[in-house]
Amino acid sequence: MTSIYCFSGTGNSLFVANKLALLLDGNVIMTNAPVQQVEAHEVTDVVWVFPTYAWGIAPGMRKFIEALAVQPGWGMDTLHHMVCTCGDDIGLTHKQWRMLMARKGWKCAGAYSVAMPNTYVLLPGFDVDAKPVEQGKLQRSAQRVRHVADCIRNGFFGNDVETGKFAWAKSRLIYPLFLRFAMSSRPFHVNDFCTGCGLCARKCPVKNITITASGPKWGRRCELCLGCYHACPVHAIEYGSATKRKGQYRGPKSNAD
Repeated sequence: MTSIYCFSGTGNSLFVANKLALLLDGNVIMTNAPVQQVEAHEVTDVVWVFPTYAWGIAPGMRKFIEALAVQPGWGMDTLHHMVCTCGDDIGLTHKQWRMLMARKGWKCAGAYSVAMPNTYVLLPGFDVDAKPVEQGKLQRSAQRVRHVADCIRNGFFGNDVETGKFAWAKSRLIYPLFLRFAMSSRPFHVNDFCTGCGLCARKCPVKNITITASGPKWGRRCELCLGCYHACPVHAIEYGSATKRKGQYRGPKSNAD
């Protein structure tokens, strides 16, 4: 049995997790919800699927793993695998994950990256991909996920990841600075186009948005996944002035609702 734990905001990681579940005959468990107790069959493989955050582990996934106890069906031989989605590269995210698994005492196997359309738009120079690039990444991701599934079935123990240039600086310097200074929800607000439809609140994976008479309000549990920003049907959500003239990504069609 394969258990696939997934954190996803815009749908990229959920898309990959669902594909893996079909290929590996596994079940997807969302980490933003209370942990479901899976049936106590023997779990041979646990797959952790999450997006990179500034070339590091998504903080929501890190917190979930740190708090998680051994689950029913896990044994001494249960293998843990990482599948990390990214716009282009992941830096040293796989090494962070392996260190985290070692602290938990869990047995690591393979680590993989899957390139998906860019979603981060909150800093200068960052925007969504042009449509041809977006579609190309989605098409290539299907073959990539099949490759990852084959490696998991075959018990691959190495790193099959795209680290990119300056990986050490990205993951060791930029990532901690990002977590400390760039994870606030305070700049979120809506412009006059907001209709109060509530889709942003429904899309938030950690239920951090409340719809009030004056529009959506963001709380303090924000994971900065940008699920709300990209889901807004009228492009009314803004993050300070950083998102002006920035695009939106609607996510893989199989995850749209």
